Amino acid sequence: VPSKIISAIPEYWSIYAFQPQYINKPSSQTFNCFMARARGDRDRVFDLLQHRNLLEHGFVSYLAHDYDTVNSHGTLEQCVIDSKISLVIETYTVDTQIAFSEKIFRALQLPRPWLLYCSPHSIALLKTHGFDVLEDYVDISYDRVEQHWDRMDLIINQLETFINRQYTRRDYERFEQAAVSNQALLEQF
Repeated sequence: VPSKIISAIPEYWSIYAFQPQYINKPSSQTFNCFMARARGDRDRVFDLLQHRNLLEHGFVSYLAHDYDTVNSHGTLEQCVIDSKISLVIETYTVDTQIAFSEKIFRALQLPRPWLLYCSPHSIALLKTHGFDVLEDYVDISYDRVEQHWDRMDLIINQLETFINRQYTRRDYERFEQAAVSNQALLEQF
């Protein structure tokens, strides 16, 4: 359909600004991952988590497989706070375009690190616009990997490194600093 293309980046992102509600406390699980509809990449993530015995370490919902340890725990925000890291599986992942949804913007505004499975160079784009991506806690080099399954494997490999990781008071303060900065940036947009 012929139409005019209008760039909505980053001005459109401000619709995702919110003040999260949660009880701030030390993390009790390794990770969280929220998935609903069935899709090939989500199936692969779920299979990798299952195959590597990681499901028991996280708050995971994959409604397409009737698997859900999230809803009994509380809100999505509380699951993020009670996790050492978030595994964000974006809605649209293609080679030629980057599209963000509420998923990454929720993670950016909560005081915990995250891993992002999205189009290549997505994290670089977020950094370009000033977001604090906590790269002092997460090796974001996977963002440059073009092949989807290779990038996903690197993400899951990194997720495994958080199982025995312990955070200090300084770590939690750093996470809070990033979340506050990212919230202010979204409100600015």
